[in-house]
Amino acid sequence: MLRRRKFIRIISYLVALCVVFAASGVFTARAKSEYESTLEKVRFEALASLTEYSREISSGLRLLAVSAGDSLTDSAAYVSARAVGAMGSLGCFYSEKVDNLTRFFSGVYDFSEEFSGNEESRKTAVKFSDHAQEVYYHLSDLTNAVVSGEYTLTEYDSIYRKSEVPYFEDELDYYGKDEIYGLIPTASAKVSRSVYLDGKDSVSADTAKRTASKLTGINEALWRDGEPKNVEGAEIYALKNGDTEVDICKSGGVIYRIINPQPCGGPIYSLADVRKKAVDFMKNHGFENMTEIRSDENIFTADFVFVPEVNGVLLLPAKIKIGLCLASGKVTYFDASAYICRFRTDTVAVDSIPDVEFMVPEILEYEKSLVCTADIDGAEKLCILAVCRYGNNNVYIFIDCYNMKITKTLMV
Repeated sequence: MLRRRKFIRIISYLVALCVVFAASGVFTARAKSEYESTLEKVRFEALASLTEYSREISSGLRLLAVSAGDSLTDSAAYVSARAVGAMGSLGCFYSEKVDNLTRFFSGVYDFSEEFSGNEESRKTAVKFSDHAQEVYYHLSDLTNAVVSGEYTLTEYDSIYRKSEVPYFEDELDYYGKDEIYGLIPTASAKVSRSVYLDGKDSVSADTAKRTASKLTGINEALWRDGEPKNVEGAEIYALKNGDTEVDICKSGGVIYRIINPQPCGGPIYSLADVRKKAVDFMKNHGFENMTEIRSDENIFTADFVFVPEVNGVLLLPAKIKIGLCLASGKVTYFDASAYICRFRTDTVAVDSIPDVEFMVPEILEYEKSLVCTADIDGAEKLCILAVCRYGNNNVYIFIDCYNMKITKTLMV
């Protein structure tokens, strides 16, 4: 009898366990279904909103082209607001699927914000309006195709995929005519400028020469004046003496570039020694919070690449290159042009980095992960940078922070 009761209890326990697992499976299936339904709804609403914004932008640009006085300001504000709405809708889709649309609506926003009202800008407004209307027709056709079931809102590799019809995002971007994208930079009256140089007082050419002499030891009178030039918003004094060149920014007398070749004998300083000298040089000239991302030790020199860190994000496009002589410890090469022209402070703050080691191919040796901004296909994107090794080479894997997809692999 005792043995029978024990057997019954075991059977009862197993039955109860099966019931729990079955219920759990029902809840999991229900949760998956609700998640997918919500996601499809968001995607469709974003598509519908983007379609409507395209129509409104086309109408607003037509009105802007003929506006004057107070109505010009109102029309520009209307177009700007719709462009912002369109870019917000684009945020619901994978960035690589909407490159052209993002570029166009961003260009429309800049154009409307800086609209001058001259004849050329009015002609551009009409061309933008025509393109926006073509985008509207394209998106309307896609929306209708989704409604009729010709395209699905579920991705190909999704576990929720129910049909074999094409995924709508693959048809989302609009290419149109190449000439419209060529108009975007010239359509905006906004002048490119360096944020890093904002608020710095201008210096004279004589002051620039004194700075160049302190850096190189060359007498001030020996500098050959170079023509002042504007590079991506930075106005610089270009000074030269033989093979030595020094570029100094007019704003604040900031060092832009140095080429100071000199004979280097056998190494006296170690790589660690000149690394410290490189960091001290940058600090002394206003370049702080720098992180080293690369170093190369040669027979006579050592070369480094540093990037600034803002809010926990490394700004790879704003890099500084610096080379030093291992015999004298002096700077032979310094290039802060990318830093000066690309430095920015409006980055997102990052407190933690998601685990991406599982995304690294087994053939590579994973070392660490960093969060950075990087140039990906002509656009600056927020990425997780997985630093890996392959033999004696560094391999950088860039992973988009928002969709967690690998966007670029680079071997150094």
